[in-house]
Amino acid sequence: MRDRRCFLAHFAICLAIGAGFFLSWINGVPQLIYASDESHVTSILLGFFVFTSLVLGVSAWEITEVTSTAYGHFAETVSVLLGMLGTTIGLSIQAKTLISGSAGLLPLSTSLFTTGVGIACCIAIKVMTFNLQRGIERRW
Repeated sequence: MRDRRCFLAHFAICLAIGAGFFLSWINGVPQLIYASDESHVTSILLGFFVFTSLVLGVSAWEITEVTSTAYGHFAETVSVLLGMLGTTIGLSIQAKTLISGSAGLLPLSTSLFTTGVGIACCIAIKVMTFNLQRGIERRW
């Protein structure tokens, strides 16, 4: 019988993330972020995060001697870089609105939200990758 502790821990991590997302949904945080993000980078980050969670979950389910955490470390970096890309886009849009004479701060919220979502995704992926690393160490 295979040891599924790593997968169960991954599942518990995903449940905790889901519970946090549900609580933020009740308070309207994802809706606010989606409505404020002119670059739509946060939507890309969410899709990337879900895909990465699935990849790491499959790896946690079936740990073999060739299982690696390389994709998890790659995904951590990409999530932060996507957040910074959204920040750059948001600040560029903010500069454009200031040049045109508008004083709106909506593009600035794009910058802040994409940075925050990128960092949050990175932290969650780091936790999942650490869990997978511990599962690999336990197995081999």
